[in-house]
Formats: sequence, C-alpha cells, structure tokens
Amino acid sequence: SKEDMNPCARLDWPVEGIARITLMRGGHHNTLTTGLIAELERMLDAISAARARVLLLTGSGIPGSQAME
Repeated sequence: SKEDMNPCARLDWPVEGIARITLMRGGHHNTLTTGLIAELERMLDAISAARARVLLLTGSGIPGSQAME
C-alpha cells in the first residue's frame, strides 16, 4: 500500500480508493498547528490527485490512554 510518513500525520491507503489520514499528535490532543495544516493540505492534494472515493480522518489518541483504534 502507498504510505507517507510524517511526524504530525500519516497518510495510508488501507484499501484501493480509500485514503486514511491519522493525526499523530495525541500527546497534544491533535491540536492543529500551521505545520499540521500545511501537511494536511499536501495530503489532501495527493488524495484528490489519486481520485480517492473515501477519506477517513482519525487521531492516534493520547499516549498511555486505553482508547481502542
């Protein structure tokens, strides 16, 4: 699968046509920063160019929490 790693967010394609962005700032409650916004814009451009049918947006959670992915 296509993957793009970044410290603030991760883009992957779990199934063809379905893009998933995972925000990786759980320790900061996934707050939006100018860097994260710029990264999301770049990812959305790539998702649009690939003509994804679905976009899932999720967060990594807070480190040490018992939240399930």
